Order: sequence, then C-alpha cells, then structure tokens
Amino acid sequence: MSLRPRILLLDEPAAGVPSHETEVIHQALGRLPADIAILIIEHDMGVVFRFAHEIVVLAYISHTGVFLGGNLCGGWSSG
Repeated sequence: MSLRPRILLLDEPAAGVPSHETEVIHQALGRLPADIAILIIEHDMGVVFRFAHEIVVLAYISHTGVFLGGNLCGGWSSG
C-alpha cells in the first residue's frame, strides 16, 4: 500500500479461510482509504454487501445488472 494504488483487485479474498478468521480480512478492507477502488470477485454476497457501494453482476459472461447504494440488497436476486 506504500505505492498509493488507486485500484485493488481481489479474487475471492476469503476463499479457503476458515469462517471464524474472515473477520481479519473484513477489518483490513474496512481500513483501506476511501479513495481506493476495490474490485472484488466474490461468490459470498455477505462479503460483497458489507463493503460495496456499487455492484455489477456478471453471470455466464452476460451483464445482468448494476446495483447502487441503498438498492444493493433490495435489488439482488440469487436465483
């Protein structure tokens, strides 16, 4: 982080981490400066909803939607 990145790419950051230890990852993400854009590829929507301001959903290589701010949980369908 000393090089002041503008974008952080995370691919399944909690994959393989025991559930009782994922809080360490959550805390680290929460401490990042607000001006860093974070692109998270994640299937655990609990992780996504905790940090996202905007969600772009891709399914089977198709763009299926963009969800912003307060509409994140209300607009999401996992089915």
